[in-house]
Amino acid sequence: MEDFNITEYVRGIQQSLKATSGYEFCRVSDPKAMEEVIQNSKRCDRFFALDDSQEGMIFQGESGGWFEHRPVVVFLLGKLSKWPDMTGREQILNEMRNIYRKIVSRLIHDRECCEALTYLADDSIPFDEIPGEFAGGTAGLFFTFTVDIPLNLEFNGADWK
Repeated sequence: MEDFNITEYVRGIQQSLKATSGYEFCRVSDPKAMEEVIQNSKRCDRFFALDDSQEGMIFQGESGGWFEHRPVVVFLLGKLSKWPDMTGREQILNEMRNIYRKIVSRLIHDRECCEALTYLADDSIPFDEIPGEFAGGTAGLFFTFTVDIPLNLEFNGADWK
């Protein structure tokens, strides 16, 4: 299997989903940093941020094959016009919940046709709403999905001195 580029896959979801056409695709390294969200916050008011730097692991599956467990976190954020603005926050959260459900339906659909998503852990794709104001005046939610990517861990003596 070819290397699965999770960034390009998630970017493709954002670009093809009509509901996120006005969203800025961003990459972040940590929920506390939100680098590209903050960098683009003056010119954008909606963000589709990917954090694929979460801790993973390699494990042996029930069939004896080896897999890399890759958690992926997606943040859906909308800029608030002021704080506190509970009505604006509620509108943003309703929009984000709707987008979240569409993305989950796409992940489940793609599981059937994308080899890398064959091992998508779709029994549970939880989301959390972000309390209060976040990342420079935004509200929204984030969700996590995991992909178990098959690995070939056959020892190759030529790799070693």
